Amino acid sequence: MSRSLPLKSLFLLGLFVIGGAVGAWLFVTRPVFFPGRAKSVYSVAPQKLQTHVNYFAERVAGGRRGRREAIRYIYRVFEASGATVLVEKVGDGESPEGESVVAQFGSPGAPLHMVGAPIPAGGRDADRDASGISGLLELATLLKRFPLSNIRVELVAFRGESSLPGETNPYLEALLELKVSPKQILLLHSIGTFMDDSNSQEELFPGAFLLLPSKPNFLLLLGAPSFSSPVYTVKREMQSAVHFPVASLNLPPSLLPLSGVRRAEQFWKADMSAVLVTDTGALRGALSGVVLNYPRMAEVLSAVYQVLRKANSEAA
Repeated sequence: MSRSLPLKSLFLLGLFVIGGAVGAWLFVTRPVFFPGRAKSVYSVAPQKLQTHVNYFAERVAGGRRGRREAIRYIYRVFEASGATVLVEKVGDGESPEGESVVAQFGSPGAPLHMVGAPIPAGGRDADRDASGISGLLELATLLKRFPLSNIRVELVAFRGESSLPGETNPYLEALLELKVSPKQILLLHSIGTFMDDSNSQEELFPGAFLLLPSKPNFLLLLGAPSFSSPVYTVKREMQSAVHFPVASLNLPPSLLPLSGVRRAEQFWKADMSAVLVTDTGALRGALSGVVLNYPRMAEVLSAVYQVLRKANSEAA
């Protein structure tokens, strides 16, 4: 009898530890155990994505002149999609550094859903850096072809991240000034580098191999470490529209050394439900010359549209 008490205590302790570990894993990864597999008819042409990427990579250099050229190009594509297009500025209004280009779709009084991407600045890894904005431009064509009437969608091309402290976010500042909080925010970053070579990426942090696939052929969703994070809902819809893995993490920004996290953190600090959509190209510096996978990029855009389409259906 005297020996059974310590064994029982150890058993209960073991159950507690295992339960805690499983709970933490569920909180961090938000797994989708039985995703639907619906072939999406809402697709974009990979060749059009490549055209946009080539334009930004080959013709848009760094500096103010290059940024102005990028803004003009984005404005023209947004305008051709039939959207209402705005350029939001901060500061003196003369510098393009504080500008965001916004394309508005849908009814003005409907719930707001925002999809954003950084304006590339050229330089090293220009193709990968242009993949997010190129996807955003083709998302505008999807919204033109297949309008969503029950929600309001804003596509936002904003300034890329900088190492400068206190960098501005004109779009977020406008939202705060108007006291508007979007129901959903998706931030597209690098969405085109997918590889099937096992263990060809560095770990985000020690032990990340327990949470993420070993092959860098997956899309990664990053959300705030909160129970109210919308990552699961976004992941469920996106996983149903693509033919490759979709992984997710809800962790403090300090543990996520990926480009785009700082921009997402700005929205998280404002209590806005933002999800960063990215690949893991930033973890493969030695393979920076890898060619973008445009067919999979097109699938990512179909998946983003599926998320918006689901929101439109729920708002009916």
